[in-house]
Amino acid sequence: MSAHELMQIWPACGRCKHSLDLHGLLNLEPKEERQRRIKVAVRMDELLEDQNRLQDFTYTDEDLCSLKRYVLLMADADKYILCRT
Repeated sequence: MSAHELMQIWPACGRCKHSLDLHGLLNLEPKEERQRRIKVAVRMDELLEDQNRLQDFTYTDEDLCSLKRYVLLMADADKYILCRT
């Protein structure tokens, strides 16, 4: 899925209402890194949807914790700010 396709489905962050391309500066990322970040974000949302917790920003489980650690590692590596941590 491309960033453009994802923005058609998910145009804004549910928490802060910024557009997706402003999160993690996706529009400035190399294509491979953009794809990796999008896949992680989509997987996190899928897990939350499975638990009917997509809007519950306090919910966590083992799978989400693992993905959050991965997101934080990506953020530490390049100093981008991510919305959901």
